[in-house]
Amino acid sequence: MTIQPRPEIAAIRAYVPGKPAPDVPGALKLASNENPLGPSPRALEAIAAALPGLHRYPDPGSAALKAALSDRHGLALDHFLVGNGSDDVIHLLASAYLEPGRLVVLADPPYSIHRIAAQRCGASLVLVPLQDHVHDLDAMAGVARPGGWVAVTNPHNPTGTAVEPDALRRFVRSVPGDCLILLDEAYYDFIDDALRFTGVSLVAEHPNLVVLRTFSKAYGLAGLRVGYAIANPALLEPVERVRPPFNVGVLGQVAALAAIADREHLERTVSSNAAARGIFLAACARLGLEAIASQTNFVLVANRRAGGREGWPAALAAAGISVRPGENLGMPGWHRVTMGTPEDMDRVAGIIREALTG
Repeated sequence: MTIQPRPEIAAIRAYVPGKPAPDVPGALKLASNENPLGPSPRALEAIAAALPGLHRYPDPGSAALKAALSDRHGLALDHFLVGNGSDDVIHLLASAYLEPGRLVVLADPPYSIHRIAAQRCGASLVLVPLQDHVHDLDAMAGVARPGGWVAVTNPHNPTGTAVEPDALRRFVRSVPGDCLILLDEAYYDFIDDALRFTGVSLVAEHPNLVVLRTFSKAYGLAGLRVGYAIANPALLEPVERVRPPFNVGVLGQVAALAAIADREHLERTVSSNAAARGIFLAACARLGLEAIASQTNFVLVANRRAGGREGWPAALAAAGISVRPGENLGMPGWHRVTMGTPEDMDRVAGIIREALTG
């Protein structure tokens, strides 16, 4: 007799990661929203210095990292929970606050980890379609229920769009006070100034709000898996009870601590991404390809231009450049392209141009 998982687990569509670049000359991975500049040099130095101590367990409470986060965000230490990437924090929150029948409201399409975490706990999902590729916050607030959970990814993955700051403020105020609001700001550092607003400023006033951040994107530490939650201490305390005591390793903690201090590297990353994104969006416009204006380090692009030729994803693959099919993201008919360096995106634009016009 075959041992069966819980029905909730059997129903989950597993996360499909971006494919690595093939082992060929000129290969380029643009499938997983990674930082093409890599980690801060200070982070690499901190990792090297920590290597002789790897026979010791890490600090179970990430105290030094929490202190740095406290200084950065202007909140007390007990407002932070550190995890093995923000995905780990999402699952920990779900373990503490979700159960069969609880209502979870997500965008459609959602960031897949939000969906998986809710399904794992047997929660009841309500998916609210995006409007013009942006969260419909009024509709999401309208179906949120006391005792439930509503998640907003801002900027959103997979579309790359951000909501207006005033709309986000209204949304947080309008959700029932006993409904948990999960605001995932994994791509916050890439937002243009006009839309730059963080839910961290609302945490003190709204004890049902959790803000998520990660060191995987702008800080270039995707391989070390460090993320964190910012919330009222009373909301985080139950989550600490289910958090594994050593969920963030020594190297992750020291690298994140060093990365926070290196503002120059962060600014270089943001500047390089803005330039690369501008190059790529302009190329798509010239070629008649629909591309969603992005506030992240990726751009979602239609597979074909209106009335024109398709084939550009295949041309990139033939050149050793991997991008993410939209079918894996709830966006069939699209591909998600991570921004490399400006030079990378000039090359990508040239390959697409040849595929469409050559």
